[in-house]
Formats: sequence, C-alpha cells, structure tokens
Amino acid sequence: MSAGTSCSNDPRTPSRIRLVTAFSVLAVLLSLMFWMVFCSSSRAQTLPESEPLSLYRQAWQETSRSIYDQDGLNNWNRWKHAHDTEIVTWQDSERFTKEMLDTLGDPRTKLMNPGAVRALLHRAMGTASGVGLVFYAYGSPSGVLFMGSDHRPMPQHINGYPMVGRVIVDSPAHASGILPGDVIKEIDGKSALGKSMDELRKLLSDSQYTHVTLVINRDGQELMVALVREEIHEPPVVVKQLTADIGYIRLETFIQNDALLEFENGLNELSNCKAIVVDLRSNLGGSIDTAFDITSFFLDRGIICTTFSRSPGDGYTQTRYELTPDTMRVIWPNDKREDSSIEQGRVPVLCGDKPVVILTNCYSASASELMTGALKDNKRVTVLGTTTLGKGVGQTMIPLTNGYRLSVTSMQYLTPNGTWLGDAKNTVACGIAPDVKVLPSPGLIYGSSNDNQLKAAVELLSQQLKQQILVITPTTKPSPRYPSVRQHKRLRQAAQYR
Repeated sequence: MSAGTSCSNDPRTPSRIRLVTAFSVLAVLLSLMFWMVFCSSSRAQTLPESEPLSLYRQAWQETSRSIYDQDGLNNWNRWKHAHDTEIVTWQDSERFTKEMLDTLGDPRTKLMNPGAVRALLHRAMGTASGVGLVFYAYGSPSGVLFMGSDHRPMPQHINGYPMVGRVIVDSPAHASGILPGDVIKEIDGKSALGKSMDELRKLLSDSQYTHVTLVINRDGQELMVALVREEIHEPPVVVKQLTADIGYIRLETFIQNDALLEFENGLNELSNCKAIVVDLRSNLGGSIDTAFDITSFFLDRGIICTTFSRSPGDGYTQTRYELTPDTMRVIWPNDKREDSSIEQGRVPVLCGDKPVVILTNCYSASASELMTGALKDNKRVTVLGTTTLGKGVGQTMIPLTNGYRLSVTSMQYLTPNGTWLGDAKNTVACGIAPDVKVLPSPGLIYGSSNDNQLKAAVELLSQQLKQQILVITPTTKPSPRYPSVRQHKRLRQAAQYR
C-alpha cells in the first residue's frame, strides 16, 4: 500500500488537516464565483468584436471622439450602456445605433451597413447594378417640386414622391425614355411616397438581369415602365467641343477613383480651346483630395481653403491649403509661434489664363462647392446658374466591426475669403451665389440642346473672347516643374504629415 493511499484513508488523519482542506475548496469556489461575476460586469470592456453589442459600443465611442460639434453630444454617456441587455442580433445593433445617432440631429453622421458600404465601393469604381436613375428632390404626383423656405428644392419630404434628377446615359432608364422631372409613384407595386434616397437605392438596385416595374407621372399622365437591371458603368467625366473656341467638361462626381485622371485627360483633349465650361451641376461631392487637385488645374497660386477638423483626444486642428507655382503648401497656423507646414507635389496648371465658366445648381455640394469657392474667391472663374447647396462640412468614414462603417461629420471648411457655406440645410445653408443667375428651363438635360444654362455660358464666353476681357495666352505644354497625375499621387503618398 502506498504512502499516499495510507494518508487518504487513515481514520487518524488530524482534524486540522481536514479543516484546511475544506477551506481550500471553499476558497477555490469563491474565487471561481468572483471570476464569473467580474467577467459578467466587465463584459463591456472585453467584448469580442464578433458580437453585435461591440458594433453599438464602437459607434458610441468613435462618434464621441470624432464628431465636430461636441456640443451636440448632449449627455452622450447616457447611451453607453442603454441597450446592453437588448442587443442580441446585428439587426438589434443597427436599430439601436441608429436611434442613438439620430439624437445628434445630423443626418450625415450615420451607420452604414455592409450592403451600403459595398454600394459605396462600387460607386468609387464607377459600377453599380440598377436602372440608371439619380434622385435629388421630391414633389407632388403632378410633378410640382416641394420647395423649402429658402426657395430651393427639398432633398426629402415625407409627403412627396421622388423626382428624377438625372438619367445616366446608356442605362436601362435612358433606353426606356425616362426623363429628368418624371415623378416615380410606384416601384414594383409599392408606393414611392416619402421613400428616402437610401430606400430608393435599395428598391432599384438588385442583381443584374432582374426585372423592376415603375409607375411614373409625366405632365399629369401615368406611364408604366418595365426595366431590366444591368451593371451600370458611369464615366466620371463628359467632354465636348461646343464651338471652335469653347470646350465643355462635365464632372459627375469627385468620388470615383479615376475622376482626377479622367478630368486631366478631358482638359488635354480640349487643349486647343480658348475657353472652358466646367459643369458641376448636381455634383454632390466626394474626395477632398480630388477637389484640391482638380482645382489646381485652373489655379497657379492662391489659397484653396481652410479646414477645421476634430482631432480625437487633441481638440481641433486648423489647416490651410495654399498653392504656389511649384507646390501645394499645407500650413498649420499657430498664434503663439511660427506656423508649421509641409510642401507637397501639385498637378499641372492646364488652363493657364483661359476664361472659365463654372455651372452650378442647388445640388452642387461639398467638394463641388470647395472647388467653386476656391476659384471664385481667387477671381479665376465666372459662376453661372443657381446658388449651390451650402455644405461646408465633411465626413470621415471610420471602419467598424463586421464590415460596417461610421460616417461622422468631423470637419468644417472656409472658402479663401473666410466664408462658411453652411451644414447642408441641417441648421443653415448659405451656398455660393452665382455671378450670373440663370434659372434652368423645364425638363433640362445637361449638355443637351435644351440646356439653357449651358447656352448662356457659351454666350458669355464668346463675348469675353470677342471683347478680349481676359488676356488669352497660347496653349503650351505643362512646365516640367509639374508632375503628372500619377507622379503626383506618389509624391502625396510619400509626404509626411504631422
């Protein structure tokens, strides 16, 4: 019999040893109970990112760190654990995160689910599955626009039907004859009344080669249109030579990855023209870097804009972007000491001193306004059309768990003369007033024969050329001091920021 066995069964084992053993077992049990309670109470701190609750928590934290208007948080801590026991599924997390973000009163600070993120990425690549319709405003069934107190079309109205703002060329909608100004009343038998832009996108965007039926109203007459969804390829730039001396270049968006390169190619295609029309109507913006670079095609020197950005954990950062003939300077002003700055490569000036007219409307927004404001304040262009939207704020896209992203308003910008354009009609919208106001004709299609605003731009430029109001210099190739767009991208990536 072994010593161990003898000890465990010996009736003469001292009671003190049995007592110590009992206390040891009790200590282990108490430790286990404490560990379980501690893990449960600290779940918020150690929650794996795979769980839906982590999405809510991340959105809460990143919003508080990054949103520009900190006053809007309004006792933000009350939301941190408000739904801990209610969030079980991803749908729960989306619903409660939306509820939390809605209290900010900022429709551009929002949660994007994986489907919306994929749609944005496809848009950046210039491809999407759908029918080729773009919406900007709402109206009555008969096609009367709902106007705000500022006498501009309202971007959403609970009692309104979506009105077609633009039809993408060579899309199913274009082939079927749908026109700007048509009112969409039904989509596959469902009323379109009060549908948000995101809801419309979901209803119209589906797998390729699937069918969708629309009921539209045109001039009081209802029409039924059957469409087949296709992959839509939308070029970011449209280029035309309007007359022997005047060229036209339309930029659809600053979002697409190839927008800068295609715009440069377009300007080179029009290099023999003596004047240029740049069409930014209904361009809702996109990348601020792309806006900086496209602005630089027209401007040799001058301030582009000044931004005020929320720096997580470090207050706010003021940054001024200024062009010189050789570089773009990024400057951080400082009242107490010398300004700090870096210099980056810049794109070439392709338009020299050629007269330029920029076309705008109430849907020219964000990056479009940044470019328009920079060139107008530097007295480089004439702005023609109607007042822009008034979006002097920018959003940051923050990756979250499980493919979600948070779009949060983190920046404001001022035009070179110090004007803030507003927050896109959320509380205020000033926009950029045109130098020459020209209201659009009914049913206007951009760049077509019924485009009265484009006709007015051509007449203005023809007059300027004829009267030689501006000095036109011969078109020359860009100076070697300027890098190409591809070289410029590499230089920007190599630049070291603070």
